[in-house]
Amino acid sequence: MKTIGLDVGGSMVRAVRWNGIRVEKLAVAKTPRSAPELTKTLRRMVKKLEEHTPLKVGAGFAGVIEGGKIKMSPNNRFLKGYNVTKEFGRAVRVENDARALARAEYALGAGKGASRALFFTFGTGIGRAYGVRGAVKRVKRFEYPEKWEKHYQRVKGAVALAPFLAEHLEPLIRLYKPRVVVAGGAVAEKKGFMALFRRELKKKGFAGEVRGAKLGTLAGAIGAAMLMQ
Repeated sequence: MKTIGLDVGGSMVRAVRWNGIRVEKLAVAKTPRSAPELTKTLRRMVKKLEEHTPLKVGAGFAGVIEGGKIKMSPNNRFLKGYNVTKEFGRAVRVENDARALARAEYALGAGKGASRALFFTFGTGIGRAYGVRGAVKRVKRFEYPEKWEKHYQRVKGAVALAPFLAEHLEPLIRLYKPRVVVAGGAVAEKKGFMALFRRELKKKGFAGEVRGAKLGTLAGAIGAAMLMQ
């Protein structure tokens, strides 16, 4: 069954038409800075991907999700109270963006086969998700930003970001004891970042595997599309 997945980030919106095996079509846009403009952008992207055949839509948003409504989105503050289903005028299943990424990577990508896995998205903000034996858990605290996230946004370059993130995420890794850590998002795609991040986590005593998201920056959109399958 074909479905559409939307991944609304702090900087970019990515949308895919997913047939259960691969991405058939992709649309990308900069994230607008107001709710009305975002609605127009999302509707336009969905229309382009549907090609005159209505499809079910799943959407991933950073922040606190309550049903089909965004209670709070740290890097898109204009989304407070944004009701996705109401804005679209049709049913849309909404999920936290990191959990959407984790769903895709657990089923199809870097998390496959891991008994316990922590998933991170490094983009405008930090996304976190946790899974056990293929099932992504709903950890409510992960929907809220880390206290150090504003500091993270001021750190530039893979050489500086890798030790910074290893230092600040090590307590979570120690708490959840994953066998695999999966890193995705635009920062994880930077040249040299994954090797440095892997090395820094090893220095902190993490003995498991550190993997880059196999589905790349489309993982969140694919995971959102999978919500409807």
